[in-house]
Amino acid sequence: MRSSKFSLIWLALVALLAACGGKPQPAQPVAPEPAAAQAEVPAAAAEAAELTPEDEPGSLLGYVAFQHPVLQMQSLAAFVDAVEPGAGTGISAELMLTVFSEEFGAISSAAIDLEKPLYLLFLDGFESQPVLVAAVADGDALSEVLRDDIALRLHRGYAAIGPAEALSQVSAFALTRLRDRPLSPEPSVHLRSALLMERYGTPMLAAMRSMGAQTPVQAQMLSAYADGVESLMNASESLRISIAPSPEGITVSFASDARPDTDMATFIAAQKPSPYALVGELAQPGDPVLFGGELDFRSVPDLLDSWSELSLPAMFPSGVPPEAAEIVANYMRGWSEAARGDFAMNGSYDPQAGLTLRGVFGVDDADAMRETQNGWLTLIKRFPKAMHYSNPRVRNKRAGNTSYTYLTAGFQGTPEERKIFERIWGSKLNWANAVSPDRMSLVMGPNARADLDALLKAKPAGATHEATADSQARRESLFMYFDVATLVAMAANAPLPPGGRSGIALGLGFEERTVQLRISVPVAQIEAFKLAAIALP
Repeated sequence: MRSSKFSLIWLALVALLAACGGKPQPAQPVAPEPAAAQAEVPAAAAEAAELTPEDEPGSLLGYVAFQHPVLQMQSLAAFVDAVEPGAGTGISAELMLTVFSEEFGAISSAAIDLEKPLYLLFLDGFESQPVLVAAVADGDALSEVLRDDIALRLHRGYAAIGPAEALSQVSAFALTRLRDRPLSPEPSVHLRSALLMERYGTPMLAAMRSMGAQTPVQAQMLSAYADGVESLMNASESLRISIAPSPEGITVSFASDARPDTDMATFIAAQKPSPYALVGELAQPGDPVLFGGELDFRSVPDLLDSWSELSLPAMFPSGVPPEAAEIVANYMRGWSEAARGDFAMNGSYDPQAGLTLRGVFGVDDADAMRETQNGWLTLIKRFPKAMHYSNPRVRNKRAGNTSYTYLTAGFQGTPEERKIFERIWGSKLNWANAVSPDRMSLVMGPNARADLDALLKAKPAGATHEATADSQARRESLFMYFDVATLVAMAANAPLPPGGRSGIALGLGFEERTVQLRISVPVAQIEAFKLAAIALP
């Protein structure tokens, strides 16, 4: 029973974290409480208050940290109310404490100061019984409600509460070194991913390699994917997750630290913030879909080769046609070679103008992205009746109207090669494509370049998309942005919503050995998802 209850507590914790926090601020160190402010504690407990600082034990799997539980749970309530009016009633720091301390005793805010930091630590072998670390408001009240099998250690006004064996491993660290660490203003989860991989990775990867494979090719693909996940997890030293909601929306941030001297660390160190030069050329303010940025693959050339090898089974589940094998291999090899330098790919979508994509391979600096001599690609597709983007030759029916969208492209090669590609892709092709180790050029549609030039000339001078400016201010390298409300209206052939809305944004940034992923979701976008579930079949 106890194990199952704590499994539910762990799941509840994840759910609570998904809606706690405040606006991001610089992390601040947590200072020890002044001696005069320390709570009165029982004499027996006070004798154990002096601890020698210790580093984190090898058995520590991770911990959850709250800087100010009261304020963070108030943010939770405000966010929940914004999503569903009235649903935030009853959400409080006291509720969180009740959930966390269920197996310890009837601990209340009379015993614990919920306006000071609170931690929950998980140890290997004690996953079902975490250790609670919190500021003491009333030591006598705390001691009186603890169960007989739960131990208590006190230091500098803070208590470590949990099974005696677990406290013997972690309390000296939790009450000293952990308390001295800078603490994020948002609720955060800190995981030792390397240890988790060592303890639990093998069965997870075995399941991943075997799930759903029906053919040898699919099994090979799943195995290659599992190898990639294993390599990534082994290269990661730690993982941090912080979640910061507000009445306006919620932001989830993931940060992973790479082990030194790994390909992952080398790749991260080579990246730089993107100037978003191409997005600046293409995007109109208010575009409902936007993406862009740049990556440098020169530090890990084998990564692109691995991607090419993995892509083939995905493109051809039944196997590559024998007569096309050499052509496809050369094609994928050319892509890999072309992308061994910087890669910049940007695009936007305007319901009236259609989809615009432009990419550059082999660039050396921001200015080079504006030129074409290093390679470029452009795609513009115009859609009738504000239709959403579809796959080639897919029929769309909306509000009784039927329209067709075609991918008009082509292949530059011999007649025999063209026939092979026509059969591979299943439609008539008309594209121009050239790939070399230092250049990748692709034009889709006979007037694509002219359309792009016309679009750029029509763009208002100095116009900047709000998502681009935000990502650039965060020093990110890549980002994606989309407005669900506009896309839902387009799919339903309904009137477009007014402009000025904030969309969902995903940003990828790099710093030293750390890669960071940001996901920001405004409340209005959650409302759009709810409406989409009702309006669309």
